[in-house]
Amino acid sequence: MNEILELENVTLTFAGLRALDDVSLQVGEAQLLAIIGPNGAGKSSLFNCISGLYRPSQGRITLDGRDITRMAAHDIAALGVARVFQNLALFDNLSALDNLMVGRHHCIRSSWWQDLLALPASLHQERRHRARAEELIDFLHLEAYRHYPVGMLPYGVRKRIELGRALCMEPRLLLLDEPAAGLNNEETEDLAAYLLDIRAELNTTIVLIEHELGFVMDLADEVAVLDFGKLIARGVPADVRNDPAVIEAYIGGVGDADTTALPAAPTVSSAPADAGTSAPPVTTQPDPQPAPPDPVDTVAKQPTEPPASVPENDPPREAPRKPPRNRKRKRKGKKGRRGQAKRGSA
Repeated sequence: MNEILELENVTLTFAGLRALDDVSLQVGEAQLLAIIGPNGAGKSSLFNCISGLYRPSQGRITLDGRDITRMAAHDIAALGVARVFQNLALFDNLSALDNLMVGRHHCIRSSWWQDLLALPASLHQERRHRARAEELIDFLHLEAYRHYPVGMLPYGVRKRIELGRALCMEPRLLLLDEPAAGLNNEETEDLAAYLLDIRAELNTTIVLIEHELGFVMDLADEVAVLDFGKLIARGVPADVRNDPAVIEAYIGGVGDADTTALPAAPTVSSAPADAGTSAPPVTTQPDPQPAPPDPVDTVAKQPTEPPASVPENDPPREAPRKPPRNRKRKRKGKKGRRGQAKRGSA
């Protein structure tokens, strides 16, 4: 089998922290390789190194024998590497067809001024690329959603649209970061069927990261396991499933628990003892100490004092009355002031 991707002693460090530690990996042509491992094992960091988002501190990455270790992400994409990220990154206001057309961007050879003037060469390329997008819509059974805005479509359909956009790049190597995340059982089975068709009909090499082990074990040709940045196992799914190092990485080891320290459950016989025979001793366990009361429950269960009530024999008290106001108020009008002025002048 021809190797399309090869990683040699790839190491990635961040301020002394090793995200990848001397990882060597080979991927054959038209192979479906799954990379699994606990959270923080370095799986996404490995994808970032392959796709050009990270540059390894040490090691070498080759694609079809060409060194891509220090190449930019867009140059690696032009060589035929497409990636589907863990989170959706679609244009919600565009239709499904237009989102797929975005994947044909690097295949367009017309200049911007030819597109602006709608010259025959530009229109011919657009028709050709649109026909390819239509073929992938039929391939992924997206005909019913062709002209709908992506933002109003179900999550599972949007996942297929993002997969179709990656396929529009005509990739030789397809990187899938947790493609089954958020899908129900039926959508997961459909996705597995699509991936098998992509490998068989499009002759595309697939490398995927996935936490759904049942999905991985039934689908992948080989499984590689990362733990703390190191490659601890690789092989067919049946061998990896029973690998002690893989089991230890996922569940913390086998046989670590001291089973002799577990107390046996006491057995008490309810059958009466025969006359003349002594009853077997019954092992009793001391009563467990009561747990301290929860302060929240203690406060909630405290009795509340009833509101003070007025005795029945005590007559109601009347509110004190205010003293009556003197309504007779001397008021001097204009006429009175004028009269005072006349008397003063006289």
